[in-house]
Amino acid sequence: MTIGGEVDGQIATFGGPVRMEPNSRVTGDIATLGASVHKEPGAIHDGRSVGFGGVLPGLAPGRAASPQKADEDAGGLWVVGTICGVLLALLVAGIFPNATRIVADAIMAKPGSAAAHGGLTMLLVVPVCFVLAITCVGLILVPVVILALIGAFILGTVGVELIVGRRLVRSTGWAVTSLIGLAVLGAVVLRLVAILQLLPAVEIVGVLVSLVVFIFGVGGALMTGFGTRPDGEWILRRLRRRRLSVEVTVDDADEPSEGPPQPAMPDAGSSADEPQSAGP
Repeated sequence: MTIGGEVDGQIATFGGPVRMEPNSRVTGDIATLGASVHKEPGAIHDGRSVGFGGVLPGLAPGRAASPQKADEDAGGLWVVGTICGVLLALLVAGIFPNATRIVADAIMAKPGSAAAHGGLTMLLVVPVCFVLAITCVGLILVPVVILALIGAFILGTVGVELIVGRRLVRSTGWAVTSLIGLAVLGAVVLRLVAILQLLPAVEIVGVLVSLVVFIFGVGGALMTGFGTRPDGEWILRRLRRRRLSVEVTVDDADEPSEGPPQPAMPDAGSSADEPQSAGP
């Protein structure tokens, strides 16, 4: 959180530092969890600074870190994130090449559907987990939902990286044809874009790119059933199937029950043992 003016009240952050720019002012207390408070020269803080669980090495709770130290830590985290991103692209594209290709193709074919699936998932995952958590039976499903979301994010991100790698190769003419190579190339490009989050002037661009990757990646993974349905209608088909089963159950319940079939009665004026005429 960056304070550029006057805040008449308290501030609390979770996992994020508070930076007070020159001529800024905070009248209340500042509480941070796993982060720090940094005041530029000329900044005024009338309350207390309370920190819990300092994360960065050498940073005591509530103690401010220097801008140089913060930049070094951010750069180190970017390097670690880049290494992890490239390794994930190698593993996912190497172990699940077909699923990665299906997710990427579905996002390209139906970008609107992917965005809808990802956006709804981002909006509903917290309420769904909350509803499950307050019930004794559904509480055990919360870890399953979280793990499924993490899996969809990883597979979907690699799918988006594959799309980026394909576009870059087409525009530059580079001789990269393997799926793994394209995914790794896309991962490197997205990590380079993530550097924008470290620059105060254009950090919003990096945040928006990360949000777009999350939405389309998760949406592509879910709409294809984690790369099992190339048509991109995995969830829609399940909903239609459930609706049809409900309609059939309702129709069966409303239909009046018929008793056992009754034996046919003979026509008047004829004997039961007399054969009927079949025609001229």
